[in-house]
Amino acid sequence: MFVYQVQVTIDQNIKDEWIEWMIEEHIPNVLKTGLFINAFFFEALDNPESNSFIVQYHTKSIRDLNDYKEKFSTHLQKEHSDKFMNKFKAFRSVFKLLKSFEVSGK
Repeated sequence: MFVYQVQVTIDQNIKDEWIEWMIEEHIPNVLKTGLFINAFFFEALDNPESNSFIVQYHTKSIRDLNDYKEKFSTHLQKEHSDKFMNKFKAFRSVFKLLKSFEVSGK
């Protein structure tokens, strides 16, 4: 499994609007590409004033991730940038899962 992670810091004055848009529009549109198996949306709690969030999109193969980047990411990132211009910072990373661990019985 591969994880495409986007870390976003958003301006406080549009935080609620941005969260709603991410949940209702952006993340579902990324998943509609059919190249990811799921997504997780996190808010950082260690420093609430930072307005920092992470979205993780999981995919089965690096090929699916590359297809997303080649065919869809430019358009979807532009939608985000146009809507929230100069009110956010975003950093993207890619991770490869080496091993997962689970606690049995929970």
